Amino acid sequence: MQKIISIVLPTYNRVSYLAETLGHFKEQLERNIELVEMIVCNNASTDNTDSMLCDYNNSNSFFKYLNYEEHVAIGLSIKRAISNAEGKYVLLWGDDDLPSPLMIDTLLFYINKYPDAGLIHFNRLFGYSSDSKSLSSLRIQKINYVCGSIKYNELSEFISTYFLDTSFLSSILFLRDGWIKGSEIDPSKHYGYEFLSPIYYGLKEKAFVYISYPLLIQRIPRDRSWINRSPYYRFIGIPNLLNDIQKWGIIISAKKLWMQEANSLMSFLVVISQTSLNKKFYRPLIQEINSHQPTLFRKLIVFFFIYIFPSKLYIIIRKIFVAKKQRNKWPK
Repeated sequence: MQKIISIVLPTYNRVSYLAETLGHFKEQLERNIELVEMIVCNNASTDNTDSMLCDYNNSNSFFKYLNYEEHVAIGLSIKRAISNAEGKYVLLWGDDDLPSPLMIDTLLFYINKYPDAGLIHFNRLFGYSSDSKSLSSLRIQKINYVCGSIKYNELSEFISTYFLDTSFLSSILFLRDGWIKGSEIDPSKHYGYEFLSPIYYGLKEKAFVYISYPLLIQRIPRDRSWINRSPYYRFIGIPNLLNDIQKWGIIISAKKLWMQEANSLMSFLVVISQTSLNKKFYRPLIQEINSHQPTLFRKLIVFFFIYIFPSKLYIIIRKIFVAKKQRNKWPK
């Protein structure tokens, strides 16, 4: 019998987090073992991820483990991992995120409640962590509770409200057939969000559902390994994705959504400052980044951070900012 949900967890060099993440899944997977499968895919990690997962899998049969010897980019790693899924729905999972104790039961309930849904997106808690065991300044992503769940028959309305939130991969459950259909498009210019565009394209004629109460905890490491590429994903990958979504006839104005959802002035300043950490990488990309910025002021700010602003000063400011957040003294 076909599984209802395939939970797919691609991982790379996160051995310190994996045991805790898998431990939070164990009990709820075992009680839903006939309906749900979990697949962990190691993207040629260079730490001892492979030996840890082999040992863990030998004593815990609730998940399937696949070890890949060829390391690939994150977009290809996700695509490769999904290719192993056999369930009707796929839930991608970040290797350091923690599910709520009833997350799987809740998702199965909403699948039955909304049989025509192509995608179910759910709220989350998030907190900063300095290691695999700590969490501080825990907050909720969206504080408005209109009701337990909301169904959207128009994808454009759903995207206008939740576009940036759905870019967090652990918070979306989607039809595998929609992913397969969406795989015909080329997402190679949607840097960092290559997994999202096939979902939107393949499910554009389906209903979308939002669950307003949180079903997971997003752990945000103090030192994120991908922070140097965050501006690349935000200021090139997202506008490229939105422009294609407009071409597919899903939304009317990519530019409007880009400015409202992902490029507000505060978001722009917070993310563009990260380019100071890797000036050599971003200097050839200034023209492309500025092609998506609406004013001369912003274009000059891009130039300032990539050529002038000291990286050491950014690191100091960020440490102060994160420390205040962890002490709950930073304004929400």
